[in-house]
Amino acid sequence: MSERLGPLERLDDRWVIGDPQRQGGAYLEFGAEGAHHRVTASKGQFVPWSRFMTLRLLVTTGRWSSSKTFGVLTALRPGVVPASGSGLRATLRHPYEDWTAPFSHHDRCYTWSEVLLAGELLRQTVEAGAAQRLGDPRWLEDAVGQLSPLRARTYRAARAAVAQLRKA
Repeated sequence: MSERLGPLERLDDRWVIGDPQRQGGAYLEFGAEGAHHRVTASKGQFVPWSRFMTLRLLVTTGRWSSSKTFGVLTALRPGVVPASGSGLRATLRHPYEDWTAPFSHHDRCYTWSEVLLAGELLRQTVEAGAAQRLGDPRWLEDAVGQLSPLRARTYRAARAAVAQLRKA
């Protein structure tokens, strides 16, 4: 059983996106009630699952996306990727708002397949109205365990793999 899928990984008994062990880093912790965006040395921001309407993973495979050079490049194309290079973008309800939560890229690289599958898992789960499943450690462990051995090379293949997982 795999403990990670790209930036999504199990840490002790919780699931996080990003590297909580990076000094000065940011990460998201998935809990039963919602997602908690934490930045080292701050309380962070909590968003209940019921507020999520959409959820997108924005990340590159290599850690270079967290570099200053990448920050300069993204400044030239604002809104495409968070300035840190890695983040989640969501549409929230009550009140309606766009929400971006940057996170620290791990030292390891993510494969293209991991990025596609993790992104689709988040997107489809939220868009199906089942965002609270992301806060269920057992369900997430099973989902990651089924998806991590797959080698999706295209968006279409990742969409189909996650759709199949959700039907089961």
